[in-house]
Amino acid sequence: MPVAEYWTDFETGCGVVYDSKRPYSAARLRKLYGTYANYARRFAAATTEAVRAGVILPEDAPYLSPVAKPQDFERNRPTPFP
Repeated sequence: MPVAEYWTDFETGCGVVYDSKRPYSAARLRKLYGTYANYARRFAAATTEAVRAGVILPEDAPYLSPVAKPQDFERNRPTPFP
């Protein structure tokens, strides 16, 4: 369930790869999912499907939680990039 844009820079030559993310605005989250409750339901359904498909171990599923939080749907977060 995407909640941000992610970028990865090229490998630095010393074995380190840098990455960055820019969280989606509240408006974009609401456009994609409507409400946090809808997002959380879709996250749970995607987790169940990933377990069924063998991508996630059943014993690991309870430890997964949505990245977005309810307050992310209520206000725009500042982004680190222009």
